[in-house]
Amino acid sequence: MRLLLAALAVPLTLFPLAAPQKPGAQPASPVTPQMLAPIEQVARQLAKGGREVEANDLLTALEKLGFPQANLDKLAKACKDDLGKAKSVIDSLPAGAKQLRTTSKQLAAVMGKLEGDAQAELARNILRLDGEAEAAHKVLGHEKVGRNWVPAEQKELRERRGKILEQIQASKKLEVPLVMGQVDDPVIQAACKTKATFARYGPFEVRTNFSQEKTARILRETMRAWALSNYLMSGTLKLPSAREGQPITGLWALIDSREQYKAFAAECAKNGEVREQVAAMIDNLNGFDHKSGTYVMLGQWEAECQAAILVQTWPWPRDGVMAPLAAGHLNWLSLTCFGTLLPGHTVGESKTALQGTTKVEESEDEKREREERLRLAKAGIAGSRSWMAFLAERGQDPPIANSFVDQLGMLTGDDLHKWTSIVDYLQEADLLSPAFKTLRRSKDAHVYQRYADALGFGVGELEARWRRWILGVRPGVAERIDKENLNAWPKEALAVLEYMNEIRENAFKGRVEGLWKLKFDPELSESCALHAHYLTLHPEQKKWPDAHEEYADKEAYTVEGAWAGLHSVIVWGNVRDYIDAIDGWMGTFYHRLPLVDPGLLRIGWGWEGEFVVMDTGSLAAPYDKPFVVVWPYDGQKDVPVHFFGDEHPDPIPGDTPGSVIEQNILGYPVTLQTNPFDENGVVDVVLELFEAKTKTKVDCHFSTPSEPTNPELAPPGAWCLMPKGHLKPNTEYRVTAEWKKGSLQTKTGVQKRMEWTFRTK
Repeated sequence: MRLLLAALAVPLTLFPLAAPQKPGAQPASPVTPQMLAPIEQVARQLAKGGREVEANDLLTALEKLGFPQANLDKLAKACKDDLGKAKSVIDSLPAGAKQLRTTSKQLAAVMGKLEGDAQAELARNILRLDGEAEAAHKVLGHEKVGRNWVPAEQKELRERRGKILEQIQASKKLEVPLVMGQVDDPVIQAACKTKATFARYGPFEVRTNFSQEKTARILRETMRAWALSNYLMSGTLKLPSAREGQPITGLWALIDSREQYKAFAAECAKNGEVREQVAAMIDNLNGFDHKSGTYVMLGQWEAECQAAILVQTWPWPRDGVMAPLAAGHLNWLSLTCFGTLLPGHTVGESKTALQGTTKVEESEDEKREREERLRLAKAGIAGSRSWMAFLAERGQDPPIANSFVDQLGMLTGDDLHKWTSIVDYLQEADLLSPAFKTLRRSKDAHVYQRYADALGFGVGELEARWRRWILGVRPGVAERIDKENLNAWPKEALAVLEYMNEIRENAFKGRVEGLWKLKFDPELSESCALHAHYLTLHPEQKKWPDAHEEYADKEAYTVEGAWAGLHSVIVWGNVRDYIDAIDGWMGTFYHRLPLVDPGLLRIGWGWEGEFVVMDTGSLAAPYDKPFVVVWPYDGQKDVPVHFFGDEHPDPIPGDTPGSVIEQNILGYPVTLQTNPFDENGVVDVVLELFEAKTKTKVDCHFSTPSEPTNPELAPPGAWCLMPKGHLKPNTEYRVTAEWKKGSLQTKTGVQKRMEWTFRTK
C-alpha cells in the first residue's frame, strides 16, 4: 500500500502544461494528469504480476483519457519489460482495485462538465476502470437487469435470448411418436450378422446393431433439434411432417463396432458398392453412402450420429451464398442440443496477430487459460461463446469478411466458431430467418452486397454489432483484480473449489493426464445465485424437472438464472455447509458423474436459503485422452453405507416418477467412468461388488450405457452399481471391472480387468 500511495506524489513538471485556449475552441478536458497518475502504479503492479490483459486495458484507458504520450510510451515500455520478467500470475490485487474505484469516482465527479460524445467517451473509459460505476452506466443509457448492466440496444436481445431458451427447454419435452422394432436389414446383417433394431419417424428411419433405447434416443433427439431449428427459422416449434405410410426418404445404418464398420466399409469399396471417389478414401471416413440408398455410419457416439443426421435432414439450402449462415446455425444447434461440433469439423486457433498491445511470451497460466478455452470451444454453445469472447477481447478473432465460403464443409476452426457466434447474435436479434429468405431470392450482386441487402446493414456494421454483443458490458479492471467482489465471488467460493479439487485429485491420481483442475467462474456463479434466489421464491418447484427450470411469468425470472438451472446440479433440504452439498451429490449416481468428469473445467456456485446450485455443465468439454475414474477410489476410507437422499430423476424408477427414495433402500453407489471405446471397437464394462473378507457377492442394480436402469437416462461412458441394501459399516469391499469388446449382441472375451477396494465408515 505504501508503494501505491507513494505513486501519488508525482511531480507536476512531468506533465506538459495545457496551451491557452483560443476563442471558440472546445473547453479543455476536465480530466487532469494528476487524476490519472495513480493508474500508472496499478498498471505496473499488474504487469509485474503477469496480468497482461488488465495491464493493457489500463494502458488503453490512459491513452483514451488523454494521458501525455511521452509518459504513456514510457509506461508501456516498463509494463512490457515487467510482463517479460513475470514468473507467475497473481490472483488478485485488492489495493489496486480500491485505487481504481477511487480514481473512477474522481472522474465521474467531473463528467458533468462535458456534453454529448465527449461525456459518453469519458463514461466508457470510467467503466474500463470500474465496471460498477453507476453514474457512467447512466450516461451511456445502460439499464440494470438483475445484477448486470445492459446496453439499451441489447435489452430486446436479452428478452429474445430468454424466449429462445424457453424453446430449447420445450424442444426437449416434445413428444416424438416413433415406430420401433426389429427388421432384416441387409447392411446390418452383412456387417454385424444380426437383425437390425430400428426407429422410424415419418420419412426418416435409423437401423442399428445396438439397443432399442439408444436407437430411439438418437432419432428422437435429432427430431427435437430439427424442431428447434424450425422455431428459429420460421417462428414455430414444430417437428417435420409425418403421416402413416409415408415413404422413407432418409435411411441410416449405424454400427457401434469400429472393427465391424471398418471391415464392412472395406468390403463395400472392394465390391464397388460405393462411389469410386468414396472408395479411395474409405479408410478415413466415419460414414458413407451405400449403393442401396442407405447412409452407413460408425455409431459409437450418439451425439455425433445425431449431428450428422440433423445436417442430412435439414431442409434449408446449405451451400452457395448461404453456406456461412447455414454452417453457423447447424453448428449452434449441434452444440446446443448435442454438445458436439458439426461432423467432421475441428477447432483450430486463430493465427491473427494481436493488434495494438504489448504482447509478450505467454506465461504457463496464460497458456493453460488458452488451452482450456480452446477445449471448451469443442463442446456446448457456452464454451463456444467463451472461446469467441476470449479471442475478441484480445483482437484475435478472425474477421468474417475473410470467411465467405460457398460450401458448408469449407468453414472450419475459428472461422466456424465465429460464424456460429454471428448466427447466435442474429438469432437473438431475430434477423436470421429474414436474412435466409432474402438471400435465397437475391442474385448477381457481390456477396457483401447481398448480405447487406439481406440484413439491412453492411458486413462491417455486422462485425461491429457482433463485437458489442459478444463483449457486452465487460467487467472493469477493478472487478477482475478484486476477489472481494462478493457479487462474483460467494464467500464459500474458494473453499468449494479447494474441496472439489481435493475430491478430483483423489479420483484422478495416476488415471487422468493433462489439465483437469477446476477454476471458479464468476459469471456462472452469478447465474447460479440468480437461480437459487428464484427457487427460494417458488418452493413449489422442489421436484424434477421443475427445480431446474424458470418460468418467464414468475417473479425473479432471469435468462441467466434459467440457463444455470438447466446446467447445474441442485440440492435442497438439510444442507449445513458446502461439504454437505458436495458429499450429497457424490453419494448419488447421476449427480456424481459431472463432478468427477475430467472434462469439467470451470464451475459456478450459488446458495440461498435451502437451495444450493452448482453449474457443472456450461463449461465442460469431452476429455479426449484415455482415462478411467472410479468412485469410491482405491483405498478410500470412511465411505458412507447408503445412497444419499432422494435423487431425481430416479435411477431405479418405480411405478410413479419420483416415488423411490433411494436413501432408504440402496447402498452407496459405485461408479466407473471412462472413454467408452478403444482403438478396435466399442467396449462394455461388467462391474461386480464383493465383501472383501468373505468374498460374498453384493446384490446390486447395474446401470450401463447400453442397458440403463432408467431407460430415459443413459450417461455415456458411465457404469454404476447400486447395492440393493445398505452396505455394512466398517467393512472392506472389493470391486472388479472387466472390459468386454463388441456390440450388445456380439461381445467377445475379457479385454482388460481391474479391481480395487474401499472401506465403509
